[in-house]
Amino acid sequence: MIKMNSTIIEKLNSTDVGELKEVVFLGDSITVGTGIGGASYVETLRQEFGEPWNSPSIYLNNLGVTGRQARYYSENGLPSEISNPTYVIIQLGTNDLLYGDPEIFNRSYRQVIEDLIALSPHQIFSLQLPWYNLTKANRILDYLLQTEGLKFFEELGFFDVKSPVDQSVIPKYQTVIRSISQEFGIRSIDLWELTENHPEYYIDDEIHLNHFGALAVAEKINQELGSEIFA
Repeated sequence: MIKMNSTIIEKLNSTDVGELKEVVFLGDSITVGTGIGGASYVETLRQEFGEPWNSPSIYLNNLGVTGRQARYYSENGLPSEISNPTYVIIQLGTNDLLYGDPEIFNRSYRQVIEDLIALSPHQIFSLQLPWYNLTKANRILDYLLQTEGLKFFEELGFFDVKSPVDQSVIPKYQTVIRSISQEFGIRSIDLWELTENHPEYYIDDEIHLNHFGALAVAEKINQELGSEIFA
């Protein structure tokens, strides 16, 4: 049985179910809003862009999980909270870089997309990898491996963490997202182009977006996808 939280139950009770649109955001810590108190681009859409993002007929279901990989969902299935979404916006891949294998990522990302399609949403959209400071990310990764060990990552659901992350695999991962999106007719937004050369978009770790970065991503989603979602 699918469990629904109090927010969606409240919306179902107050809205004609036939008119309710559920927009699922499936992602990692960028979708969660790590480092900014959960004020991610999802919450920014709701708070800063007003109607129709925060209208009673729209339910923005943020299913972001810190550390989540596409590989995790391909091997463990989609979250049980996803049942009958109208739209899905998927933001995965950054944490998959930690195992550094584009072929595995290709299989994993494809499986996630196919599993989402099986739910028959009206449309799926993909967000490509955002920019991040790879040098600083590798320092943090090395530190955690030395102080916490692999168990720390395994408890978060990571697979085969390797250090350092190889710069050369990043374009290959982006190609996977773009090519699979194109194959399945999925609109895709290039977050790397949006966030590269914008250090002001990041918190101190230069990995996670700050409020300015969340606003930039939210604005891009509103511009690129808003007209389709609210048509």
